[in-house]
Amino acid sequence: FNNAIAFNQNIGGWNVAQLASADYMFTYVKLSVQNYDALLNGWDAQNLQSGVIFDGGNSTYCSSEAARTNMINSDGWIITDGGKECPPEINLIGLGNSIPDGDTTPGIHDGTEFGNISEMNESVAHTFTISNTGDIILNLTGTPLVSLTIGTQFHVTRQPNSDTVSGGSSVTFEITFDPQSGGIFSDTVIIQSNDSDESIYSFTIMGEGENIYTVFVPLMNR
Repeated sequence: FNNAIAFNQNIGGWNVAQLASADYMFTYVKLSVQNYDALLNGWDAQNLQSGVIFDGGNSTYCSSEAARTNMINSDGWIITDGGKECPPEINLIGLGNSIPDGDTTPGIHDGTEFGNISEMNESVAHTFTISNTGDIILNLTGTPLVSLTIGTQFHVTRQPNSDTVSGGSSVTFEITFDPQSGGIFSDTVIIQSNDSDESIYSFTIMGEGENIYTVFVPLMNR
């Protein structure tokens, strides 16, 4: 595979128990993160020869970090590759708790439940965090960056200050619940990005508007 320009397959199922040398095997080759992860995880699960020199080329790994470390420490493999590079991975946080993608059960614990608010000039704002737990830059691609499917009782009152989130970094945004009448209201938050499996991240928010009644008491004639 040395200098191969088109090879990018999952060979994690190959039997490499008798492999004694893999020097220059993938020199100048770059497997996808998924395929290189599969290779390291699959090979580590086998009874390997010790002291093997393995050239992974420019391939980078993510979820196979533990397997790669075990091959080096336990089997004595000498591995060269492109290092660790996890794809962008979006995570939404409210009040310090993760909000799952597709969550439709608002709760007080993560700020998706805004509580009871009077309709008479009262509102409440909650701040949410978009974090990138990957290594590669997370690009927020929506217009606007954070949107609501309805946007009448809830409003995005502060957008993220950047449309890019570096690995291990985060940005915040603010949503305000400002009910115009009594009743229970819900909306859906939408965040689009280049996350490979959560490109449209959504979760439900909810709040209740309370009616305020004014009672007029007529003055009694004296």
